[in-house]
Amino acid sequence: MSPRIRLYDRLGSFRALSLSSYGNSCNPGTSFVARRWTFSIRSTCFFKCGAHT
Repeated sequence: MSPRIRLYDRLGSFRALSLSSYGNSCNPGTSFVARRWTFSIRSTCFFKCGAHT
């Protein structure tokens, strides 16, 4: 796995994590959206990069 792919995943995870904590402090609906967004980021990286650890 190249550093660029790792960085992409780390940035995506970090953004999703901050979105998730923001959602938890606001309301359950926002938290659900943040979780869905986390999943879509990981799916996108999987399809773009191939094998995803």
